[in-house]
Amino acid sequence: MTPPFHGDAFSVDLPAGWEDMTVYALEDPSTGITMRVTVDPRFGDRDVPRWARETIDRLAREGSGTQLLRAGPDDEESSRQRYFAEHLVPLGEGQEVFHRQWFFADEGIGIIASIFASERARSTALADFERTALSLQAGRFAQRSGGQDGGWLTYEHFRIWAPAGWLDTTTYMLVDGDPTGFRPALVVSKPPASESPPSEVLEGIRSDLEDIDGLDEISQRLGEAPDGYPTVSVVYDRPYDDTARVRQCIHQILASPWSLHLSLTYSATVGETEEEELHGMLASATVLPVG
Repeated sequence: MTPPFHGDAFSVDLPAGWEDMTVYALEDPSTGITMRVTVDPRFGDRDVPRWARETIDRLAREGSGTQLLRAGPDDEESSRQRYFAEHLVPLGEGQEVFHRQWFFADEGIGIIASIFASERARSTALADFERTALSLQAGRFAQRSGGQDGGWLTYEHFRIWAPAGWLDTTTYMLVDGDPTGFRPALVVSKPPASESPPSEVLEGIRSDLEDIDGLDEISQRLGEAPDGYPTVSVVYDRPYDDTARVRQCIHQILASPWSLHLSLTYSATVGETEEEELHGMLASATVLPVG
């Protein structure tokens, strides 16, 4: 059996072969800067400096006017290979921002952490982001969550220490690894907890869907998650292009201090067995305790 996928403070059972294509996001509200983290769980034993330089060269080709300021291996002693780079990125009209990247590899997993910051924010906040980036540890860990008081944020392939007040603003993107046909995808986010009863949350979702052209509602229901929290679900078909339709399932777990919002999209023509397996992901979703 495939182990459950763990985000920060939630888990969900994924079918075999599904991939995590999430760009993880940690925001420091005091500066408005967001650290983004991307993960390659199949990095293996590749050379980190070569990987970093290839990534830097690709950014230079794709980014109009992007200037590499400095790059090189991390000077600190470490059992991990580490590399960093800093770029100056023009925004137009005389505006520019600094783009800082940290490259790591550990346990066969490659990780890139990055921030964009103004010159002023860079000079005052870079040290804090550097400490946070260097706290990254690859692997699977017991689920512990940070919050307003700071702490470890634990994900499927890594964990990171978030200072007090930082927010996890990640929207998860999980997709079927089979590249043929329309690839089913599951998007997971953590909006603030709703104070409304489940029936009103359900009607709010249905009301928001009324503006989608060509939508056909299939079902709606109130239920309960494995952890006992109430759930609301809406399933509907909508056009994908001129010839195809997709089915979308919105499933929300009304937990506290946040809700868990899952949106599953797949071809409206999948067979009954595959559809049951896909819906099994939503039924398996669980909110993990904080602390």
